[in-house]
Amino acid sequence: VNQERIWVLSSPRDSKADMVQELDTATGEIVQILMVPGSVDGHDTVRVNESVFLVDTKSGDIMELALPPSAPMDAVPISPEYIDSLQGLLPQDGSGVGNVENVTVLRRHTGFTRGDHANNVAVHPNALIVNLHGGRRSEKGTRVSALSRLEGEGVDPFDVEKEEGLDVENVGRMCHNLAFWKEQPTSDKEDGKIKIISLDSSTGSLVSVVLSGPSSKERQREVLWKPDLSHPVLQPMEETGYQNNFVFAKGLAVQGDVA
Repeated sequence: VNQERIWVLSSPRDSKADMVQELDTATGEIVQILMVPGSVDGHDTVRVNESVFLVDTKSGDIMELALPPSAPMDAVPISPEYIDSLQGLLPQDGSGVGNVENVTVLRRHTGFTRGDHANNVAVHPNALIVNLHGGRRSEKGTRVSALSRLEGEGVDPFDVEKEEGLDVENVGRMCHNLAFWKEQPTSDKEDGKIKIISLDSSTGSLVSVVLSGPSSKERQREVLWKPDLSHPVLQPMEETGYQNNFVFAKGLAVQGDVA
């Protein structure tokens, strides 16, 4: 994203491949489309410098893409009719159609499967932190795990004293979005903590969990914010709600120490 343009992930339900679309923020029109080869059912993208990390939920991989160059400022907008026409023509391997080019794939970070249902990613210099909704996780709780970005198999990105590495199961149920969270330490014991924050979607609350440093062994969890369910706006209408949840938090933006 910049002041004039923003990239968005497009993963239509019945599409054979994912796309990224560049929008003009002034007009709202699409000015460029690129295919994401080999990605179907993408759920999340995170930009870090000149790379974009995409959660390819169908394969369980985290794809590392090169940030595409923007289209010229005088680019002709792409019509909705043309975009719709692409959906039935896209090959399963995402090899492109006509003049629709591919985004550059730098690397696939592997380790999860379709059954894990990878949903979101937070990017650390040493690791990719991923929340997993697989199996009956929607009922039992979301699992947060990691893929190492370091060389060598079995590297624990946070030196957690557990043979299986990073494995967090107390974030919440049906969680969405992940981000790293750093608070100002209130004591020497607090210094050195690495936390993540996530939305416990089933309760509509924002929570943090310690991944590394003091209180990491017990996975210290804190509710940072929760909705006032007595507020009139949050009172459910009859026969509404998602899986018996009348508040469902989804969508998180973090800038500095503000979420």
